[in-house]
This record gives sequence, C-alpha cells and structure tokens, in this order.
Amino acid sequence: MPKKGHKSSRGIGDLYETPKKRFNVMLTQEGRDLLDEKARNLGLSLSEYLEKLARGNLTYS
Repeated sequence: MPKKGHKSSRGIGDLYETPKKRFNVMLTQEGRDLLDEKARNLGLSLSEYLEKLARGNLTYS
C-alpha cells in the first residue's frame, strides 16, 4: 500500500527502504490456500503478509 498522496511505482519501495523483488517459493496447494486466507483476513496481499511475517510486524488481537 503506497503512502497517502504518493503514487506507487513498480520496483520502488513505498513502505520499506528497498524495492521488492520477485522470488519463487514451492508450497503445497493447501499451504498456499492457508496463507492466502490469513492475508485476506488481515486485509493484506499475500506479498505484504509474507513481508510483515518475515519482519515480525504482524500483530494479533
């Protein structure tokens, strides 16, 4: 999600200092579905969910 009043550009970091890169990850379909569901429940894209998970920035209520 870009900063308010700031147009996002592909390859330019909006929330973090470095731009995102594309990576391939092998998962079972069940694993992918579970990650998609968790991201959707938080209102995040799968990419942003994984980024926050990796950085320890997910908060649960």
